[in-house]
Amino acid sequence: MPSSPPEPASISREEEIQIEVQEEKREDVEESRDELFKEKDETEEYNKQKIRQSHAAMKNQDHYEVLGVRRDAAQDEIKKAYFLLAKAYHPNRHFQSGMEDVKSQLEELFHRITEAYDTLLMERKRKEYDLMLIMSKYGKKRPAAASEDSDEARAVQQFQRGQEAIKRGDYREAVHSFQWAVRLHPKQAKYYAALGKALAKTPRRMHDAEQNFLTAIGLEPSNAENYIALGLLYKEGKLTQRAIRQFEKALMWDPENKQAKSELEQLRVK
Repeated sequence: MPSSPPEPASISREEEIQIEVQEEKREDVEESRDELFKEKDETEEYNKQKIRQSHAAMKNQDHYEVLGVRRDAAQDEIKKAYFLLAKAYHPNRHFQSGMEDVKSQLEELFHRITEAYDTLLMERKRKEYDLMLIMSKYGKKRPAAASEDSDEARAVQQFQRGQEAIKRGDYREAVHSFQWAVRLHPKQAKYYAALGKALAKTPRRMHDAEQNFLTAIGLEPSNAENYIALGLLYKEGKLTQRAIRQFEKALMWDPENKQAKSELEQLRVK
């Protein structure tokens, strides 16, 4: 008598949600350009104004406010709010000529909407975020010097979590942790560099990775490793001349850097 096939390995509820999310993102967000432009009743200027206003507003909004949901919103409400916003602000919807001057604002806005969704959809991340909101609110009522050490200590913890996630190959979790480290201690260059490296390993996040590397360079311009990281990102994206410039800058600060020399030699041979 033939043996019965093995039962499929069980997966956690969080893993089920992640699979479901990816399916819905592919089906509902990454629509064809023809679908996205079925509705053309909004003028170009109106779209620009809406993007600028939403981009300006998000700077003072928490994740719940970004999605426009209540603090006790259920998962289904969060999903519905996200997909409505994603369809309205997905960069593919506004790729036509004349919208170039709001491209960066649109990308930042869509990134923030996605970040809010990814955080609030998962129970563990949502609890952590809610705790952060409570502590931030409490911190505003304390003397200014009282919360600094606490924020820096929590930033270190998040950075360490991110490093552990990198070792596991969990780049999505690493991005989440490094983003918290950046928020809690926004003047620490190595947090931006770490976030950039994690984003570089995440599909379709090259622009975000680039921005974080540039921020790290701005905060710590003498660190050759930041130029090398940005150079490797450009190399991966086939942007050879940009990559060469970054490796050259690395050597300006560290003339004996072996990695920068090696990368330059390889690119110049090509």
